[in-house]
Parts: sequence; C-alpha cells; structure tokens
Amino acid sequence: MKKIVLVFLSISFLFVACSNEGNESSVMIRQSPEALLTMYMGSPGGGKEVLSTDSVQLIFKYFNYDSTLHGNMTVEFHDGMVTFVKDNVKIVSKYDFVGDSLYTYKTDGSKVFIACGTTEELYLTQGFCRYPNLNHDATQDSVYTFVGEALMDVDKALKLSKYNSLSDMSSESDSLIWLNVKYTFK
Repeated sequence: MKKIVLVFLSISFLFVACSNEGNESSVMIRQSPEALLTMYMGSPGGGKEVLSTDSVQLIFKYFNYDSTLHGNMTVEFHDGMVTFVKDNVKIVSKYDFVGDSLYTYKTDGSKVFIACGTTEELYLTQGFCRYPNLNHDATQDSVYTFVGEALMDVDKALKLSKYNSLSDMSSESDSLIWLNVKYTFK
C-alpha cells in the first residue's frame, strides 16, 4: 500500500511540475543596435543612391543618435502578464499583441505601445532623415527624428524634404540622407 501511495505522489508531482511550464518567465535585455545609413546625391539625371552602409564612422558624421538608447530597458513575460522596466519606471500589466505590436494597459484601460515583435524577441525602431533646410538656409540642414514601427525609406524622406521626386535632385550638391536604427531585445 505504501508503494502505491508513493507512486501516486510521484505521478502527482510530475503533473504539477509539467503544468507550470507555461508559467516560466523570459527576461529580455537590449542587444547591440543595428543601424543602416542610406544616402542619395543629386545628378543631372536625378537623385541616385550612392551609399548604404552600417559604418559607425559615417553614421556619426551625419547623425548624432544615442547608441545606448533603451539600454536600461527590460521586458519579462510571466503568467499572462508583462513587466516592463525602463528608466526606473516599472509597469506590470496584462498585455496584448495587435499584429506584431505589444501593448500594455493603463489603469483607465487605454493601451500603451511598448515594442514590436513576439514574446521571444522584441524590437524598437528609430529613424532620422537629413535634407536641405526648408527655409533655404544653405548653412544648416533639417534633421527629422521619429520613433515608431515603420522604417524611413526614400518615399518618406522625399515627403519630408524640399524635393517632390528623385528627378528634382538635379544638382550635384543635392542630398538626401536617412538612418534607420533597430534596437532588439532577446
């Protein structure tokens, strides 16, 4: 009889241990950011892509972005909740993914965007665009910065600049430069 009770307790313990597998937490920390600089220069035939690089020296020549941004951010999923810690602010909340966007909830029920991805890997993007100043001041370029889900591309850069299309970039002094940075959490 003692053997049967012992076997029963062992099997019960096994079921309890297995049932907790979905409750394990995964803590994500920020990895080194990935950055890609793209440059278009004017020519008699219109703007041409002349550079696409991840060279840190060139990136910092045109943009001053913070490579340590989000470095102190952690995300943990546990028991259907997410714990998000950034800049000494800690949020513990239920969460939802809408598409690949992670949202937590404020106490009033409104959603707060956290990052994109999945429970295994999250990411945030930041983009910069540099173009001639719209006030026609040749000594200073305009720099536009955004944080969001969509990356900067030639169409978005053209909309921000004084150019309507690449064909408007007919002078060799015309330039359009942008940088996309992706911060990944694993």
